Amino acid sequence: STEKEEGDTAYLLLQGMVDIVRDAHLKSPEQIARLRPGVVFGEMSLLENKPRNASVIAATDDVIVLELTKYNFLSIIDYDKEIAWNLLRTLLNRTESGIQACPFSSLAFVTNFKSNSYYLQLQRMTREQFYDIISHDQKYAMQLLKFLSSTLAQLNEVNYQKK
Repeated sequence: STEKEEGDTAYLLLQGMVDIVRDAHLKSPEQIARLRPGVVFGEMSLLENKPRNASVIAATDDVIVLELTKYNFLSIIDYDKEIAWNLLRTLLNRTESGIQACPFSSLAFVTNFKSNSYYLQLQRMTREQFYDIISHDQKYAMQLLKFLSSTLAQLNEVNYQKK
């Protein structure tokens, strides 16, 4: 997937490693992360229907991914709740890292986020509670994922602009 490209799919990395980069068109793109098998990427475009905010480049020759459409994604998280839990934890961890990197001028944004009821619930949520939400209210589970995805997109913009 390519930065700024419209996207309505995500990818589950099955084999190999990929690098998440910004400004891939430059001679020295900024590496954001290196992902290993079992990780979902591109989820922000899938959840938000917004352009991608980074590019993905194969870091090894043996990369195999499974493309997930919104329909596939909903079916997969219903079938394998562990994928949804891992995605939730990944988004939450990325969001918390983004908050730590926020400039002081974004203090109001950070304060509002940390007092948001979704965030407070996610902080205390156990795996079993999330599995229960997926089983009984998949729409609410998607709202939680979209909340994190949307917040992360905002944080990425704030943190990217400060560079």
